Amino acid sequence: MNKITNLYALFFLVGCATASIEVAQQAESFNRVETHEVASGMPNFYLMDYKFTNQRAPASSESGRKFQEVSNKKIYFLTLYSQHLILKNYLNHKTETLNSCPQFHHELLINDDALKSVSEKSQTSVVNNSQYSSLSESQLAYFPELALTLANKNEVHQMMKGKASVEKLVNEALLVHYQKNLSELETLCEYGRSDNYYIFENTINYFETRPELLKTPVAIRAVLKIPVAANMLLIHSLMNTGISYTTQNDFVVFNSFESEALTRLQGKWLGHYITTLKSQRNVAMAKLQIAE
Repeated sequence: MNKITNLYALFFLVGCATASIEVAQQAESFNRVETHEVASGMPNFYLMDYKFTNQRAPASSESGRKFQEVSNKKIYFLTLYSQHLILKNYLNHKTETLNSCPQFHHELLINDDALKSVSEKSQTSVVNNSQYSSLSESQLAYFPELALTLANKNEVHQMMKGKASVEKLVNEALLVHYQKNLSELETLCEYGRSDNYYIFENTINYFETRPELLKTPVAIRAVLKIPVAANMLLIHSLMNTGISYTTQNDFVVFNSFESEALTRLQGKWLGHYITTLKSQRNVAMAKLQIAE
């Protein structure tokens, strides 16, 4: 009976994810990931006007595809866990963490060195109040962290007026986001699957059958609803994470887990999207300083 129930649940999740992608095709003029709250629980990012490049991601960002034979489920878990470690360091370790993970215990053991390397390269934030001053709505796309939600369900940018420390708001919202990721990791560790994992798997399958949509706004919206991709955008916007701030050919070089996850999503464009975002952000901030 449980197998039948789980099968129905899987069909439901796959159907929802496909419907979500198809709805995105009809909302390309909208400047956010979703027209309403994102079902995966991820931030409803503002999106910049982005033109896909024909330039290929650097070969080194593939990290030799050393995880090529690893299942989608294990790659999803390892990517999310690596980001959990980065965000934990960013929040100065004042956070809960996983105590055990029976479903992926072996994967954690054999990838211990790689995960430690990701964690050790994490550094502190470069967030400061001045960079958030005088932002227009069109410029919110340059600061993905401002779409994070606080415990009261408001987004950070909605609470900025009259607040002394935007950095404090961002950190409070990031803690809420961290706890969402932790909750999903706990589900994965206990059951070996999660709702958002099925969205990841279904998105991979969807774009394999619809390659004509890979370099369209549909792909941006679909990929940024997935936690591992949303975390990449947040992390690389907020902080210096060692190799994560390294670029080659105008692409961010991701850690090996993230790189493999993006390869399967056919979403390596995200590395170029992030460097483009930072470049446009720097230009916008420079203009604001001149105006002041």
